[in-house]
Amino acid sequence: MLPPDTYARWIEQKGRYLGRDRKVERWRPIFAAQKLHEAAVEANAMARLSPVSTLVKDTAQARGLPRVESTLKITIDDPRDAMREFKATEVEDLACFEATLQRLESDIGLLRGRANAWATGDLDILRELSGADPGSACIQALLGTGMLARRGFDDLEARVHASWLAAAEQALVEYPVTVGAIPMSEALRPGGLLAQLAARGYTVRAPDEFEDDEYDDAGAGVEVSTAATAEHPAD
Repeated sequence: MLPPDTYARWIEQKGRYLGRDRKVERWRPIFAAQKLHEAAVEANAMARLSPVSTLVKDTAQARGLPRVESTLKITIDDPRDAMREFKATEVEDLACFEATLQRLESDIGLLRGRANAWATGDLDILRELSGADPGSACIQALLGTGMLARRGFDDLEARVHASWLAAAEQALVEYPVTVGAIPMSEALRPGGLLAQLAARGYTVRAPDEFEDDEYDDAGAGVEVSTAATAEHPAD
């Protein structure tokens, strides 16, 4: 159940992007918000996923280059019980739902501007538009459920970061040049993955921090390097 004013806002956005879809009316707000956001992105001629990871993977495979995986695998021993418990659990998903509505009501132009800035590599605009994303509220709502906490998964975000950082450091040590792909939200977020690398003693420089001759040599990516190793450009 939603507060009446929130439901009225939902009906307006639903009519705009989902039409007469009635099934979604019975979904939990957190999942309805995701479907609405995906429909709005598509309706505004944007893509939800980046092609970068696929391009890097395909290029490495075509050239026979080794890959260092950073996938975090988790196991739930009682999946049926966990699903039943999740269905019966109250999820603090109203913040996620309202953040999504707010973004679509007033900031759809921001999404387009950020997408265009990403496509053209405009770092100044990307930094300016790197504010809070409604997705973070949705993730926190899910991670905050007691069902996950009781199964030892209340720190999933930290574990995902630790897995990526371990893989990145392994690649930087083993290979003279490495390439990695992360979301711009992580690249620009205070405390994000690049900030965590810097905190471990790595030098991290954005493309607009290179001199012209350095930029030609390093390519278009973010440079991550240490005094003990060669320079390691990473996307």
